[in-house]
Amino acid sequence: MRMHRTIAVFAVAVATLVAGQSAPADASGSGPRPGGRFTVDVALDGSTWRMDDGSNPFFPMFTGALARGNTFIVSGKIYPKGTLQSGGDFGGGANNPTGPETAGAIGTWVCRGTFNLDIGDIASGGFPHVTSTQIFTFDSGDVIVTEGPEGGAEVLRAVVGGAGRLRHARGDVVETPLGINTSNLFNVRMRFRLD
Repeated sequence: MRMHRTIAVFAVAVATLVAGQSAPADASGSGPRPGGRFTVDVALDGSTWRMDDGSNPFFPMFTGALARGNTFIVSGKIYPKGTLQSGGDFGGGANNPTGPETAGAIGTWVCRGTFNLDIGDIASGGFPHVTSTQIFTFDSGDVIVTEGPEGGAEVLRAVVGGAGRLRHARGDVVETPLGINTSNLFNVRMRFRLD
């Protein structure tokens, strides 16, 4: 009887341990994991940018029509860490590193926000350019939502929630600009640390 009880307690302990483990990353090792660290690249798609008045100051060419208080929405694609390259310039077109046309995306990204600065302040080095909400929707069905500053420098943002396996997500993410892609918008790298 005592042996059966010991085996039962052991079985429950193993089951509890297995259930409490973090979910595995996707096959690339770059996908979301509750309670873990992972890194992804994001290619913003310049053709999807819209300001509150319906204009697009980035595509096909950068116009500089940006002002404090302007609101916007933009989409992009999520890739495994290291997929996207640095470099590029506004107006560089095909000479810039590849962007959202790159094969191998593992999800979609949407960002909505408000400009903190006028174009003159941005041009003179002011940052952060915007305060925004970013929604990362992975092909696995998992979702992460972040809030915070971005633009002009590496920034720290808050992970404020999620859905799917990441429904209890909290932590932070470091956003690092990589450069300008073929869609005349940014490639960025996101390093997540989830509690």
